[in-house]
Amino acid sequence: MDATRILTALGPQASPARRRAPERGQLRVGAVQQRWHADPREHEGALEEAVGLAAGAGAQLVCLQELTLSRYFAADPGGPEAAGVEPEELPGGPTHAFAARLARTSAKSACN
Repeated sequence: MDATRILTALGPQASPARRRAPERGQLRVGAVQQRWHADPREHEGALEEAVGLAAGAGAQLVCLQELTLSRYFAADPGGPEAAGVEPEELPGGPTHAFAARLARTSAKSACN
């Protein structure tokens, strides 16, 4: 089983464009990149674990990979149809429902 890792870059990074000290507070952003799991529950669980790690490290915004709940169709020579990838309704599709559930869970955790 693959271990989930968290990589961090803490504090403001040096910027040749910055002429004065920042006036706003920092916004910590998390980016999740996860391998594909054929079992939907396992895949969602791995993504949920990674989002939890990012939130636990202080991320206020967590970005998930493209095609979050679908296999990346470019890996299949048959394209999107062969991989079973179909457009989703937004809002209301499975990815939207998944992200909304994670957001509610993270918000509840942050309040406790």
